Amino acid sequence: MKKISLFLPLILLVHLVLLVLLRFTAWPEMTLWPYLLNKGLLPYRDIVVIYPPTLILFLSFLGKIFGVTLLGLKIYTWILILLTDLLVFLTAKKLTKNIKIALISLAFYILWQPFFEGNAFWFDLVLAPLALLVFYFSVKKKFLWSGLLFGLAITIKQTAFWFFVPIILTFWLGKELRLRTIVKFILGLAIPLFICLVFLFKTGLFQDFWRWAVDFGVFYLPRAPGQVQPPTIKNILALCVPYGFLLLGAFFLLIKRGEKQENQLSMILIIWALFACLGTYPRFEYFHFQPSLPFLAIISGLAIFSFKIVWKKKENFLALSFLILIFLGTLYLQARFYRLNWQKPTRFFEADVLEMASWLKDNTKPSEKIYILNSWDHLYALSDTLPAVSPLIHTLPWHLEYPGMQEKYMSDLTKNKPRIVVFQPYSEKGLGSYKPEKIDEFVMGNYTLDEVVAGRFWVLKIK
Repeated sequence: MKKISLFLPLILLVHLVLLVLLRFTAWPEMTLWPYLLNKGLLPYRDIVVIYPPTLILFLSFLGKIFGVTLLGLKIYTWILILLTDLLVFLTAKKLTKNIKIALISLAFYILWQPFFEGNAFWFDLVLAPLALLVFYFSVKKKFLWSGLLFGLAITIKQTAFWFFVPIILTFWLGKELRLRTIVKFILGLAIPLFICLVFLFKTGLFQDFWRWAVDFGVFYLPRAPGQVQPPTIKNILALCVPYGFLLLGAFFLLIKRGEKQENQLSMILIIWALFACLGTYPRFEYFHFQPSLPFLAIISGLAIFSFKIVWKKKENFLALSFLILIFLGTLYLQARFYRLNWQKPTRFFEADVLEMASWLKDNTKPSEKIYILNSWDHLYALSDTLPAVSPLIHTLPWHLEYPGMQEKYMSDLTKNKPRIVVFQPYSEKGLGSYKPEKIDEFVMGNYTLDEVVAGRFWVLKIK
């Protein structure tokens, strides 16, 4: 046990060092939204936010204390990831009562967590430890806590609702689907939801919240132009490697029928791992798998540790062949990932972006209203400027093709007459190729090119 107590911090240190040396993705919203909130703008009314308010309000609170900085964002991210590491280890250890399984689970999680775009602060990353805690308290029959954390997860991102199905199945498999259980769970669930609703009604933001986080985020986006993005064949083949452990876990589940308790745990983990990755719909991105990874890690721990059981049986050749394929696939994917991301500049904070932000700081007044077209909106935060349009929304087809948005922006630009527009020329393909026709026509008709910064950004000034 003493060796483990020394070994565990070393493993966590290895994970931290890898995160520090790998490319960090600073999603623009994680800088922009706290900055604008601390400037007095309101979510949903002044800024289009398609998520519940808890996380962005928390980031805004941290920003008031420590400032909205890239270093701060990195520190929050790495602390959260290391806490998830500990939760994976402790959960596996308590449920299996086997330290070796817990260490294997932790090693698997550290191996794949960065690969699934985990070195970034985003809603799905926050859902990972919450989902694992909801699962743990559900298994341990702490129903009030299970409901409380489930409710908190829903107030962070709507896709947490998918956890409801495995929660019910966990209660059912544990023979706890009873009125008393349900009442405790609902009571816990109601607390964070009630607090969230009180905030929205007290600030007068409920209608705006409903418009963007529910009507727009839940009902409009899944069918919006350009939003639906299914996985490619390459994506599916890559997923077969780590999620092969899910199949391996199911295989052991079938052949180890004598160990009922462990089989039930494996079945519950598989259910959670599957439902926790449903947030990948409608737009497939690797980071949407973050809530699923802790469950996949514990399954892998159980599967690898149990390999010695099938080795003595006739299935050993099949199991060994399966593990060899997973091992070779892991080597290839990890080598490619580290080659592409090792010691690379922070994404969205590249040198040319910082040069543009510095130019804006030198050529605008604090809190001056400008407009950014076809580039990342965190330039407002980096240059201490404000948007000349409201509510601020990204230059993306599923946003600006929303009925009335382009007309609203033209009206705001006419009214506020921003002195400067920062424009990034449209690319031939990808998200940067989208041209909002009405806004583009208005800007190009009323502004003229003044200079080009960093060979990428056009500074347009009013005619």
